[in-house]
Amino acid sequence: MRTLAEFFGYYLRLVKKNVQVVKTGNTNELFEQMMYIGEGDVAIGISFPRYSMRTLKAMEFANNRKARVIAITDSVHSPMNMYSSCNLFARSDMASIVDSLVAPMSLINALIVSICLKNSEQVVENIEKINTFVDNFEYSGNDEINMLDENVVNELRKCMDNAAIDEEK
Repeated sequence: MRTLAEFFGYYLRLVKKNVQVVKTGNTNELFEQMMYIGEGDVAIGISFPRYSMRTLKAMEFANNRKARVIAITDSVHSPMNMYSSCNLFARSDMASIVDSLVAPMSLINALIVSICLKNSEQVVENIEKINTFVDNFEYSGNDEINMLDENVVNELRKCMDNAAIDEEK
């Protein structure tokens, strides 16, 4: 599920500065990367059948350290639910020898969109910072796609304006 976690982490970093995707080949590394997790933090575990014991241990560790734990998994019968206070389900039925990650990716994409809309001001600010950093390195190749699509920025600003109007009411 590393691909899903990396995708989710990449976009969450556009909103929040303390996002870490925990990657590990062994249990010691897992706990080294999570040693500072605690109250006020959120851990999101992603696992589907054949559930990862390392992911379960990470969720147990985060739960024991009083972090909020969210599980993205396939069903109410998933062992991931033992340690989470919020369970998000997406089926990942095996149609052949390849597990389908379409539903989990759609769920993660919906979460990203929702989080970005809720934090649209911060997202626009962070993307503008990224573009400024890129411009400051005087990269002249121009083979990169401009992350700050004006249509997206305008849509985010409309959402912010609508939210401000709703708050005034």
